[in-house]
Amino acid sequence: MGISLKWSVFLFSGFLVANLAPAAHLHAQNTAGYSIRGRVFDAQTGQPVPHANAFLAHSMLGDAGDEQGIFQINNIPAGQHELIVSVLGYELYKKTLRLPAATPVILTVALTPRIIPFPEIEISADTREWRKNLRRFSEQLIGTSRNARMTEIENAYCLDFRVNNDTLIATASEPLRIINRGLGYKIYYVLESFRASRTTARFSGLPRFDTLAANSSQQLRTWKERRKQAYQGSLRHFLTVLCANFDSVTTVLKRDPTLAARLQRGEASSINLLSREGFVVYRLERPVGSPQTIRRQIDPYSLIRSGTHPEDRVLTYRGSLQVVYNRGAEQPEYLAYLRLGRWTRPYQTSLIEALQDSVTIDVRGRYFDTFALHTKGYWGWQRLAEMLPFEYSSAGPAN
Repeated sequence: MGISLKWSVFLFSGFLVANLAPAAHLHAQNTAGYSIRGRVFDAQTGQPVPHANAFLAHSMLGDAGDEQGIFQINNIPAGQHELIVSVLGYELYKKTLRLPAATPVILTVALTPRIIPFPEIEISADTREWRKNLRRFSEQLIGTSRNARMTEIENAYCLDFRVNNDTLIATASEPLRIINRGLGYKIYYVLESFRASRTTARFSGLPRFDTLAANSSQQLRTWKERRKQAYQGSLRHFLTVLCANFDSVTTVLKRDPTLAARLQRGEASSINLLSREGFVVYRLERPVGSPQTIRRQIDPYSLIRSGTHPEDRVLTYRGSLQVVYNRGAEQPEYLAYLRLGRWTRPYQTSLIEALQDSVTIDVRGRYFDTFALHTKGYWGWQRLAEMLPFEYSSAGPAN
């Protein structure tokens, strides 16, 4: 199967991570909820900082601090989380936490004041250039999909751009407020970094999700279906099933060790959860001295091993993997981008490269090393407009 891999993206931490909890039929979830409690104060004066925005990145979990700077986030699942505390006029606070913790998580959060310049904006050639850069920024951060056409940045005025050798660099003086009417979410997005050339985007950010209010039951049904479509075949879906497959095969091998040899020969496809979910994985190799790349189907069990913590798995491979999802067609918008508008491609085809010897992921399909994975093809084309919160489950109710 031929494919153009014209566009690529270095995925941001966690999702895109991204964007983005697994289907309930693939992994049993820990039903115990944990809590994080904190007090936010000014590092210089020692006074409480009221109404701080505290949240767990890539989730719908968060709390607005009270007048005394106290916040509490409840119903947190086990595993690794990144706590973010954001207040306009202060430096961003980030802390990685793992739950359950040995002791109750009670934090004192000291925020350092930050001076934010607000330059005057005049209608000029520079303003027209800013608007041009905003369009380019939006296309590369939010995307060009059907959902992207229904997504907008409410406070784009906080963005500042500069161009260096055709590379667009963007910064934001406050978190972006992004309204995704395609999937029914409002995203509070802390932009950490953004650099985009004509062919590669490299950005990282910390999103929190809230659901939009639906106008009707029909709109709710539409959002539910679009969220399901965004999840199915996505990188997060693939990583979730990859972990579930590893756990399932490991259990089977404990009962019947003779299956190991059959797995290596590709004779035990009946226990391959990826094929049941519609994924086929190939390794791309180029023999020494050959100008052509050879595609060879591989056993996905060999790509994963157990991690240090019960929720963790470690992705280990070298080179490039081609992942084909055969239960969903590529969007016409993607084919138009590749100038294949008159063609039909019934399978979603992506390329994924690990930029490290090993990448830690978890059973929910999340990974924690920023820029650890590089995707091309269909996954490389997808952007923020397709991102779902970690709580999303295709087997559960709409959220």
